[in-house]
Amino acid sequence: MTYVEVDGVVPDADTLARLLHRGYGHVTALQVRGGATRGLDLHVDRLERQHHTVFGELLDGERVLRMAGHAVRDHPDASVRVVVTEGPTVTVVVDDPAQPPTTPQRLLTVGAERQVPEVKHLGTFMQGYQGRRAAAAGYDDALFVGRGGRVLETTIWNVGFVEDGTVVFPEGALLPGITMLLLLRHAPAAGVPVTSRPVRVQELVDLDAAFLCNSWGVVPVAEVDDVAWPAAHPVVDRLVATYRDVPQDPLS
Repeated sequence: MTYVEVDGVVPDADTLARLLHRGYGHVTALQVRGGATRGLDLHVDRLERQHHTVFGELLDGERVLRMAGHAVRDHPDASVRVVVTEGPTVTVVVDDPAQPPTTPQRLLTVGAERQVPEVKHLGTFMQGYQGRRAAAAGYDDALFVGRGGRVLETTIWNVGFVEDGTVVFPEGALLPGITMLLLLRHAPAAGVPVTSRPVRVQELVDLDAAFLCNSWGVVPVAEVDDVAWPAAHPVVDRLVATYRDVPQDPLS
């Protein structure tokens, strides 16, 4: 199932064709259940901040997300991408709901950094290319390692680690995902201390566990290259539960 609205209406073929040629814009992605999503305020902030960065203009992020609410009125459980291009033109793409992988993930390190990492933008060739290379080598995803050996993120996930009971998110040239921000906000109240600092690839062997997070949920990491962790860890289990229990906000 795929359903599309542009500026609140179903587009004609000419409109869709014109939009396909627009490679300059920004995005936010949501998992919607029962017409609601987690971290609505963070999505509003992302849309407004990104729009100013990309176009130098103000954007009413709440209005944009109301358009998303309009698009999911007949699809209350869905994966939703909100794409903002020049105008602004707001395209909402509604697809079937996504679920996180059911097995711990295996990652292949690659030397890569996202361009303009603070923006979730439309330039995703590098992520797709590196993800396909990792899959061809038998891994689930690629883990980007940037300058100075800094661990950053994967093609579609933020990565985090557990060190002596504390969750550690890497700092560097990476996209601050909504789920990562929600864990930073909610995990301490669930008894899980959280911090951010540079994490270098040579440190991984000394860390206790690793996990991935995006709007699909929180998933343990089994391996990065030849560094392996147990399939389950109590701190990662608590993060899974913490994200599951984050209140959801109605889109409309």
